[in-house]
Amino acid sequence: MIQLSQHIGCICFRGGSALEVNPFNPYFPAPDHLFANRSREQEFFRRGLVSGLAARGGGPWNIALVGPWGIGKTSLLRRFLRIVREAEVEGRRVPAVWLSASGAYGSFAEFARALMHRLADAAPRGRFARELERWEVQALRLGMVTVRRKEEPPVEPAAEFLYRGMLALWEDLAGEHAGLAVFIDDVQALLEVHPRALLALRSVFQDLQGEGARYPLVVSGPDALFGAVREAAEPVTRFFERMPVEPFSPEETAEAVRHPLRAAGSRLEADDEFAARVYAKTLGHPYFVAFVMRDVVEAALHTGTFRLTADLFDRTWPVVIGHLEVEKFEEEWRAASPAERTVLRALARDPDRPLVQAVGRQRAALPRLVEKGLVRRRARGVYELYHPLFAEYIRSLD
Repeated sequence: MIQLSQHIGCICFRGGSALEVNPFNPYFPAPDHLFANRSREQEFFRRGLVSGLAARGGGPWNIALVGPWGIGKTSLLRRFLRIVREAEVEGRRVPAVWLSASGAYGSFAEFARALMHRLADAAPRGRFARELERWEVQALRLGMVTVRRKEEPPVEPAAEFLYRGMLALWEDLAGEHAGLAVFIDDVQALLEVHPRALLALRSVFQDLQGEGARYPLVVSGPDALFGAVREAAEPVTRFFERMPVEPFSPEETAEAVRHPLRAAGSRLEADDEFAARVYAKTLGHPYFVAFVMRDVVEAALHTGTFRLTADLFDRTWPVVIGHLEVEKFEEEWRAASPAERTVLRALARDPDRPLVQAVGRQRAALPRLVEKGLVRRRARGVYELYHPLFAEYIRSLD
């Protein structure tokens, strides 16, 4: 059996010089030079950006990238960020700011404060800087930035300050810039600090657009993002162009296998049967593609193999799946409650069995499993485990 190095992702040295770098890292979004695929989404975004910010255009275009965990939403969101920063619309630039909503925010006011500071960093000083200073004084006086979620302070004061500050900022920007794009990753995390946070955010940006301020809003979140908003789902949904992020096709998986190797200047080459093996096991899920490739490439480099073949894949797979079980599946299983494990086992054993028969009274655990990303809803009343590899692991426990 091939043994993987404990130093995954290392630079392999031969003859005193660095020859090969393993470019695959499943734990972080793909850096720009290693980013592969999603050409259709990128072109769609470019066209919408220009159409929305042109002087005779229809106004800023707001996008929600939605999909399950590990599908590449953050990587694509960062790609969109680069497109904006390199773009010109009718000869004018479009600055952009990035903020992850998964930061440790205790209230919507804390999030708004962080966003305003990012905007201040991206903008010339002017009226906005004065508005921000006034907001800070007022926020501290009211204790708005230190209230914790359990008290659920109202979102309206923070939303109003955010609106006024961004409107003042646009007056500073309007002459020289076509717009200012705001990117928010993991926007669903705002619902953890206040159940009306997304509705407040939508109201701020919609009111700004009504005043002619051009702030395209691009967010990422899970498949169930808008369902989680409950009574506010419909107005929030209408505000965004929903862009699902799907697994790679077989051809896209082959590109995800080969492009990072080319970009890293590697001598490793993957044949068609090898790429087909990767797709068969991962079904094009970007996280699993990166995880498998990281381990297989490491094994190839340490054995002096520069041709990635189906035979190499088959010989390496037992080590790869063992590593994946330790790194991911065991943790997910341990985090599940006894009731949740009953549902997971039922879905793994017989995914086509009617849900009522399969899980019975344990159906109440399904929403929690969906929220954890372990189960996905395929259709109304039809649920499945998030990936066949996880199902294989659960069946191996019996």
